Amino acid sequence: KKNERSYIDGEAKSVSVGKTKLYGITMNIVFGVNPSKKDKRPPKPKGAEYVSVVWIPSDAASIKVAMVIGNQTISPNDCSGSGKFSYCEFTVKKGQLIAGASIIFYSKRKTPSIINVESLVKQHFSDLSLKYKRMNGEPISNDDAYNLQQLHNLDRSIPTTLAGHPNKATITLKICRRPFGKFDTEKFHLSSPVNFTVRDRRYGSYQDRTIYSVNKDMNIGPFPFCFISKASLYKNPTNEPPPIVGSILVGEAKVTRELIVNSIVDSLEIPLEAVIVENSQ
Repeated sequence: KKNERSYIDGEAKSVSVGKTKLYGITMNIVFGVNPSKKDKRPPKPKGAEYVSVVWIPSDAASIKVAMVIGNQTISPNDCSGSGKFSYCEFTVKKGQLIAGASIIFYSKRKTPSIINVESLVKQHFSDLSLKYKRMNGEPISNDDAYNLQQLHNLDRSIPTTLAGHPNKATITLKICRRPFGKFDTEKFHLSSPVNFTVRDRRYGSYQDRTIYSVNKDMNIGPFPFCFISKASLYKNPTNEPPPIVGSILVGEAKVTRELIVNSIVDSLEIPLEAVIVENSQ
């Protein structure tokens, strides 16, 4: 479905319905989407959200899902399959999102299975945490940062960050060419991402450094050519605090130049230096 956000992991929940195994079960609140006839999403009451239950079936058996919260049994708006995944989507009222819930998986003439969760909000957070568990130091995507904030708005016990995974913020850099000998007078074309790191002797290994990435497609003039660009957080393995405005970052850009002889395209790396002029973190 369009705008559906699901996170599948080998450590997620699994159950059996008869002889059919359901793997990688996740339960996610689908924030920020509108009703859609095409996607079989009916209008929702104020404060309600769509909730998606996703799994990987071991065979093509028809599996249905029901959700029980308090004394109410909630039927899905739609159940379907997409590639190797199957899913059912529900409309759940705001107060029910933070209550205990039972998810029932069943099929005709087969033994059903039930998963009990403390709340759909906390289960969504658990699934999101599982997604980033093996992503060492990777920043949280903008969509996932938005989801964390929405989960926190529903349940203040949910944090807005994940330990070791900073939110993917941006900084604004003034980037300039550094002296590079005989190449200082030449023009180049930049099309590959450039990684910048803080110039600081405290870092013994490049692997431990916080890295920001700039992705541009542009021509670079002769030294001392400068330009302004946004840079996004690429990696922060040691959970370093964000650098302050005025901090100096260094990087190398892989650039190309076109030689007159036979129009040969030559590539090399040139040094760049950047100053943080704005920090949104």
